[in-house]
Amino acid sequence: MTNRRLDQILIFIYTLIAAGFSLTSLSSSPLTPVIVVPYLFLIPGLSVVNNLFYDQELPFYERFTYGMGVSVAIVVLGGLLLHAFGLGFRAPAWMLLTCVIVFINLFLTNIRRSKNIIREQYRMPNISIAQMSIYLLTVVIVILGLWFSYIGDTYQRVTYSEIWVEIDEDNVNEIVVNVGNHELQTMDYIVQVRVNRTPIITQEINGLGNNEIWETTFQLPEPSVFGEILRVDLYRQDNPDEIYREVHYQRERNNDDS
Repeated sequence: MTNRRLDQILIFIYTLIAAGFSLTSLSSSPLTPVIVVPYLFLIPGLSVVNNLFYDQELPFYERFTYGMGVSVAIVVLGGLLLHAFGLGFRAPAWMLLTCVIVFINLFLTNIRRSKNIIREQYRMPNISIAQMSIYLLTVVIVILGLWFSYIGDTYQRVTYSEIWVEIDEDNVNEIVVNVGNHELQTMDYIVQVRVNRTPIITQEINGLGNNEIWETTFQLPEPSVFGEILRVDLYRQDNPDEIYREVHYQRERNNDDS
C-alpha cells in the first residue's frame, strides 16, 4: 500500500510541475518539452490505470504499457474535442484537460483504496483486463458519438480570414489595415500593399490566434496620378504565391492638392 500511495503522490507532483511549465511564463523554457511531452504520453493514462486496478498489483511493465496506450488515446481524442470547440491544438488547453483527468482519477483511486469502502458498499467486482477494454471502448464510442452527432459539424463550419481597410477621406496617404483570423487555428499571413500593381509595402503577420484581429497603419506616398488603384492583398505564409483575400479601391489626391 505504501508503494501505491507513493505512486499517487509522484503522479500528483509531476502533474503540478508539468502544469507549471506549460501554463506559466516557464512555457518558453527549454525544459518545457522535456517535462511536458513525457507527462502527456504517460501520466494521464497511468492515473486511469491506477484507478481501474486500484486493488491489484500490476507489474511495472504492464502499468507502463497500459498507461502509455490510454494516454495516447486521451491526447488524440482530447485534441479532437478541443479543436471541435474552437480551442485549437494548443498546449495550455491540452494541459488543462489532462490535469482534470488526472486529478479526478487520483481522487477516485484514493477513495476506492481506502479500505475498499466503495467496493464493499456497492459490491463492485474487481476489474479485469477484459472489463477495462470494454470500459475504454465504451468511452471511445461515447466520445465519437458526441463528435459526429453534436460537435462534428465543426468541420462544416465556415472557416475564413478577412481583411478590410479604413480610409481617412481627408488624408488619402494614410490607411488602417485590419486582418481577422477565423480559421479555428493560429495563422501566419503576409499583407502586401500595391499601387497600380506595384508592391510598395510588405508586412508579415506571425502567430495570429483564432478570432484575433491584427491592425496597423500604413503611410502611403502621394498619388502620382488621379484615379490611382490601390490594392491590399492578404497571403497565407504557407502559400505565399496565391492571393488569399484582397481589397482594392480607387485613390484620389488629397482635397488640398492642386
